[in-house]
Order: sequence, then C-alpha cells, then structure tokens
Amino acid sequence: MAKNERQKQFILKWYERAFETNDEFDAFFCFWVSLVVAAQIYSSSNFDNETDREKVKKYFRVNKDEILSLLYEHKDNMVRFALRRGAQNNTPMLDASGHLKDKFTQLSAYFLGTQQLSDDLVVSYTAELFNKVRNNVFHGGKMYDEQSDIEILEIVNPILDSILQKCEKVTVDQS
Repeated sequence: MAKNERQKQFILKWYERAFETNDEFDAFFCFWVSLVVAAQIYSSSNFDNETDREKVKKYFRVNKDEILSLLYEHKDNMVRFALRRGAQNNTPMLDASGHLKDKFTQLSAYFLGTQQLSDDLVVSYTAELFNKVRNNVFHGGKMYDEQSDIEILEIVNPILDSILQKCEKVTVDQS
C-alpha cells in the first residue's frame, strides 16, 4: 500500500472514531489527528522539522478556497466564537497573548463584520485559532467537563468535520 493510501486509511480510521463517541473532547482528538495526518501529505517530508502547527497552516493555505467556503457555511459558529472571551484575560475568542491575541482580535472583528481581512489572513488566523484550541485541550491541564471548553469544541468540531469531508472526501456511514 502506498504511503498516501496508508495515510488516507489512517485519516479515515480516526475520522470514524470521532463518531463513535458522544464526548466533545474525544471527538476533537479524533478530528485533530485526522487533520494532522492529512496535513502531513502537504509537508515536504514527514521527517523534517515542521511542527504540526506549521503543517496545519500549510494545509489550510493549500485548501484555502474550501476552508473559506466552509467558514462561510459555519458562519453562525464562527460568530459565536467571535463573541466569546477568554476566561482569564477576557481576550477575544480564547485567552492569548502577543501575536495570537492580535490575530484573534482581528479574526473576531472579521466574523463580527467590523474589520476586513484578506482571505489569506482569515485562513491563516483560523488555522492558528484551531491550533490554540488544540494546545488548550491537549496541554491545558483542564477538567474535561468544563462547560466553556465544551462550548468551544461544539463550535470547532463541526467545522473540522466539514473540512475533512470536503478536503479529504471522508464520510461515515451513520445508519
């Protein structure tokens, strides 16, 4: 089996697992693993020094038109995300500092209709946002029943699902 075929099988395996659970955290983990493996296909090498964050950003750029279309289809979720504030610092969307705070502030304003951003920035900042959600979920030391975290995953999971469906053509028989 060719490398890309094995990767596609791995993407599908983890994608399907997202539907075997009712837990938003578990579903997010599965969607994220699928996305990272899909992003590796666009990497110059699986053994280079590119981080998963960089691979996902590249994946979003390569699939820019599809990502933008899906963000528009999920605009209600993105507006919901844009309206939320971080629990500790009250920053737009998620707690962040430095360049991420600036990016999330701009992205929030974009989805609220108060700022223009280029398509490239929307895609890049969204990839950064989803990676920050990943970092918080994987490394946040949180209790996996915090309502605010569940709300974020309820926003992000359907978008990740749609990205994988549209860009990777994966589906699950839910009959």
